[in-house]
Amino acid sequence: MVLGGVAILLALLSPIVNALILKLKVGKSDIDGSSLPVNDVSLPGISVVMTVDDEGEDLKKNLPQWLDQSYGGKYQVIVVVSGNDPQVESILKRYSGSPSLYTTFIPSSSRYMSRKKLAVTIGVKAARYDWVLLTDVDCYPEKATFLDSISRRSISGDCQMVLGYSNFSSDAPSARLFDNTYSLYRQLALSQRGRTAGYSGKVVLFRKSMFIEGKGYDGNLKYTRGEFEFLANKFSTESNTLVFASPDAMVIEDTPSHKGWTNKCLNYLAIRKTLRNSRLPRFTFNLGIVSMLSANILLTALIACSAIARMWILCGCAVFALLLSFVLRTVILSVRLRPYLHGMSFVKLWWLEQTLPFRNCMRLLKYRFADKYDFISHKL
Repeated sequence: MVLGGVAILLALLSPIVNALILKLKVGKSDIDGSSLPVNDVSLPGISVVMTVDDEGEDLKKNLPQWLDQSYGGKYQVIVVVSGNDPQVESILKRYSGSPSLYTTFIPSSSRYMSRKKLAVTIGVKAARYDWVLLTDVDCYPEKATFLDSISRRSISGDCQMVLGYSNFSSDAPSARLFDNTYSLYRQLALSQRGRTAGYSGKVVLFRKSMFIEGKGYDGNLKYTRGEFEFLANKFSTESNTLVFASPDAMVIEDTPSHKGWTNKCLNYLAIRKTLRNSRLPRFTFNLGIVSMLSANILLTALIACSAIARMWILCGCAVFALLLSFVLRTVILSVRLRPYLHGMSFVKLWWLEQTLPFRNCMRLLKYRFADKYDFISHKL
């Protein structure tokens, strides 16, 4: 009876020691637009900044959706070109007549720092408006009212930064979709509590003046990527940052290839130790994973041992405890993540969380044997 009680207690405690225990608060106004200003003139001007290298197909697909935003205020789209793709040049010429489009370039000889961060910095400095929305060329707004929706969060109080929500489309491989959502949910929930450690999304709204006065990416130019992570981590505070995370108003990121997804994960592993406030989130995540695996192993072993010893009451308690643990975990996953995962089935949610530690281990192994110079500017 004692062992049976311990098994059930373990089943109850294990799901609670979970990286998703913090709730991401999504207010009603995020969804129904009830807080949208009555007078559209009060909406701030926004400069949307995106950088493009040899990504003509992405630009062709996504640029029109940014130019066609139904926004009550003034806005512009700044495209910073850092490559020599003829398709990119052709697309920009096609839309050159749009009053909302502004194009600029970075010199091909710029090799002494992250070209991506240099491109972002040039785009921010070229911005006509104080509010800058940084996104990527492989992203597009889910709705034509996206700028309207996110801007309502930027005009209140002392807000200097808004962290938005981005995710892959529903046709993305389930594991990538789950892992990206799992990470971003935890990061945004921490940001709402003033502990921004990282940000794997691709839509940040911030004040140009804050970026310029804070010297932009100064302090982390060594790393070739991480332009969103470093921006959020450096400038976000409890008093100046809001989170806009409505499942009904987000930016959709084109599904990355296997190589692109792997590179994104490896680049994060390269920079994560440099991010402030990152130790506690990593500790709680690892604690939750260890708790989940330990409960699974111990309860499975208890079932096997009690069955061999023909202790059927204990065996029944252990089976019940294991099922209870699975159910509680699935409920937490469903409440927290399912709205952002296109209604993914409960069984798939549970399975993807159970296998998450193994996918993380594979990434750590790849990073362990990767050439670390691939993640930094060699000249710095």
